[in-house]
Amino acid sequence: MRQGTGLLKKKIYVWWAHLMESDCGGDGGGKEGPFNSLVNEAIIDDAGSKKINRQNLQSRAHGSKSLTSLPGYLGERLFGQFTITPGRGIRYRQNLQSRAHGSKSLTSLPEVAFWLDVWAAPEPFQVLFPSLFQLEVDKGSLVADKFRPGSIGSPWVWRWKRGWLNTDELTEFQQLNNLLQHITVTSGPDSWLWSLDSTGQFKVSSLRRKLVELNYVKPDYVVDWNNWVPKKVGLVAWRAEKERLPTRTALHRRGISIQNLECLMCREYDESCDHLFVSCGFAQVVWQVVCQWCKTQQLIAFRLQDILDAYKRFGGSTEKKKAFHAVCLVSLWSIWNLRNELMFTGKSKTISAVVEEIKLKSFGWVKHRSKEATMTWEKWQSFDVF
Repeated sequence: MRQGTGLLKKKIYVWWAHLMESDCGGDGGGKEGPFNSLVNEAIIDDAGSKKINRQNLQSRAHGSKSLTSLPGYLGERLFGQFTITPGRGIRYRQNLQSRAHGSKSLTSLPEVAFWLDVWAAPEPFQVLFPSLFQLEVDKGSLVADKFRPGSIGSPWVWRWKRGWLNTDELTEFQQLNNLLQHITVTSGPDSWLWSLDSTGQFKVSSLRRKLVELNYVKPDYVVDWNNWVPKKVGLVAWRAEKERLPTRTALHRRGISIQNLECLMCREYDESCDHLFVSCGFAQVVWQVVCQWCKTQQLIAFRLQDILDAYKRFGGSTEKKKAFHAVCLVSLWSIWNLRNELMFTGKSKTISAVVEEIKLKSFGWVKHRSKEATMTWEKWQSFDVF
């Protein structure tokens, strides 16, 4: 006990292996756990508030920002619950498993409680076999106390309060024996395996993949990114495909008062992303000139996705397909820039000026980002690259 800021504070140590188990409730005192490298310190004051030492937990919590409150002890063992993301938590005891869930090979487990800990099944034996747990003399006995290799018959030693079993106890005893038959105990220190990775070692990437699987919603269409153009260029295409660019129809749909919804390019139809980049007369001529420059067949596009996927049908090497994809993305970006200039400054450009801007911008980005030293402006003008 120590005095601090007017409150008596008690320092206890939390077993990280137990911190990942389900909430067992209770109250009592604590002691330092055996996993010295996995010990984290918690300070609980007598006012009932519970504080986690963030520095100690940071490397073990794997970046999570959500911890439930620490409950009390069960006997001399502290159990807790650890969750990730509010409302949809992952209980680590299902992922941090002993060798019983992997290779079925266990060490002598000198520090693991036979009935109280999770070691050979997804739940502690006290939960799976409550009748036998009540009959047990030493409820805090360790696995090492129960296992006696070389003994006649079963290697497991039992200490019951009486010498006979009723029907329920006998059924649970048979189930327990069947479970233990598949367990091989060897000598050596205890260890834990991370079941989300084939190596058995914890990796942030494996946890991230699991979180993505739990929260993943497959979109109807996925925009392919291209690292030969800046992110600002790819973002225009990505937002356009999702109809998230502030076109006139999009602003009107969001409740913004727009007097005229007509396209600034053609003045014929309402301005949406599909119209601005695909069906607008100005954009269609731009695509025709770009296809002639890149020596490919004319694009037949009914929606923006057809333009974004055009590079997949482009003939040539993988690098040349990627270069054409970069040209398409730059073309979308240039058309959007022209639209904004018309909107805010009233300045317009000819189709030839827009295409020259597409050639110039795409050449600089593709040449330096692809690290193609032999690419020249003359070759790029004829699209004789890669």
